[in-house]
Amino acid sequence: FASRKQYTKLSNALQRTIRKIQEPYKENIVYVDCLTMFCTAETKAVPGAVHGGRAVPDRSYFDSDELHLNNEGYNVWRVIVKEKIEGILCGKDC
Repeated sequence: FASRKQYTKLSNALQRTIRKIQEPYKENIVYVDCLTMFCTAETKAVPGAVHGGRAVPDRSYFDSDELHLNNEGYNVWRVIVKEKIEGILCGKDC
């Protein structure tokens, strides 16, 4: 779990940095929150659980190292990222 805690810390720092710099470029930045995407429904719904590092990963999406996605996890990720990209490319005309 040490690597997951490190990932959470880096993810939170990245989110803070993005919020600071995004204002002038807001319309050109798209952020996909992969941290909550793969947490158990019970823990990602708890206020502050994700940012406090208390959200529990849904193990069905991860390899044995509990950090890297397995095939099922990548399938979920692919669908969500594909939808985001299609939305960007299509704009409001879809």
